[in-house]
Amino acid sequence: MSRINISYSIEMEQLNEEVHRLVNGAHKTLNRALDEFNIIQAQESYLNVSAYEQLDNVRRSLAQADHVLSDINSIINSYNVFQLNELNLQAPQGSKEQHAQPSEIPE
Repeated sequence: MSRINISYSIEMEQLNEEVHRLVNGAHKTLNRALDEFNIIQAQESYLNVSAYEQLDNVRRSLAQADHVLSDINSIINSYNVFQLNELNLQAPQGSKEQHAQPSEIPE
């Protein structure tokens, strides 16, 4: 399956909902992969075309979930960098000690 990068914007207030949607999608993909893997595991023999195709489907599902999880991590990282920059802009200018630290990012 080919992948393409897209870019779109949403309101900041919708970000958590969007990440939640992506997490749910990854969860469904992983559950489907696990269901298929359980079917494979229950087989008496793995040395057949059917097992090969099922294992390939599981691998592809895991790769798809990994891509989504990577996207989620990128979104979370970007959000945290944005929050840190916002805190640094609000901090009085002058001393580096006054800049916000990653642990100070509000949740």
